[in-house]
Amino acid sequence: MRRAGEPSERMHRSVTPRSPLEAFDLITRGHVYDLGLELHRRIPTGPPEVAVPYRLFTHRTPEDMERDEETGGATFHIDGIEGTLHQSTHIDALVHCQYRGKIFGGKDMREARRDAGWTVHGVETIPPLVARGVLVDIASIKGKPRLPDGYAITADDLSQCLGAQGMSVQLGDAALIRTGKVRQFLDGSPEFNHGAPGLAPSAARYLADAGASVVAIDGPSIDPDPVPDRHDMAHVVLLVERGVPVIENVMLEELVARMVDECVFIAIPLKLTGATGSWIRPIAIV
Repeated sequence: MRRAGEPSERMHRSVTPRSPLEAFDLITRGHVYDLGLELHRRIPTGPPEVAVPYRLFTHRTPEDMERDEETGGATFHIDGIEGTLHQSTHIDALVHCQYRGKIFGGKDMREARRDAGWTVHGVETIPPLVARGVLVDIASIKGKPRLPDGYAITADDLSQCLGAQGMSVQLGDAALIRTGKVRQFLDGSPEFNHGAPGLAPSAARYLADAGASVVAIDGPSIDPDPVPDRHDMAHVVLLVERGVPVIENVMLEELVARMVDECVFIAIPLKLTGATGSWIRPIAIV
């Protein structure tokens, strides 16, 4: 048996060719839910030593361009962005996490990285995700609007919740984990960026063993914050051991309000070659 953090030699099961076909059978109403948070200056960024705050800036103004045009014809506004990719709603590529210097597949991290990014398992290698989405509403099953920061969701919690919902996570599914944490962000609470509930390693293994192609959570980290054990983390289990991408800061409150347990889940990462993550705007269709 592999020890915690020891990488697998093969890619974990991902979205199969049948997954989109089977998922689209779930659409009966044609209702689309937006599961992404906005990107703006107020988006929580995490500690300054690990995060570059998001900034939208103007590169060329219409007035500036107009001065360069003798004809006074059409002008354009050109803007740019900067910021760490691991804020707002985003997906983690497999190389976002390393354990004892190794990445998924067992390669040494020093041999797989260049100044311009990673040579393997960058976010551009994650295909468009189109799958059955299964909402696992842990907060509701615990009778709470929001799980407390630091709470580690266990495999037993997942099993109990899915059993109560009459659901299961199957091969190729997107597991959507609701803790209620995002409610703090929606309410404008500064506490959103200070601690979080997350998955215990046993829960991460439970979802990977069930065949989940991606695991999403409605908070800033798939791991509890503070982290109980940095040698056995959900990030390590999913990204390093099992090759399962992670989505963080996904918005699930409307799905809960509309009592949506399963949906077509769609998320498309940007092809940022060699990057460890990408901002995304996932949707659910029912």
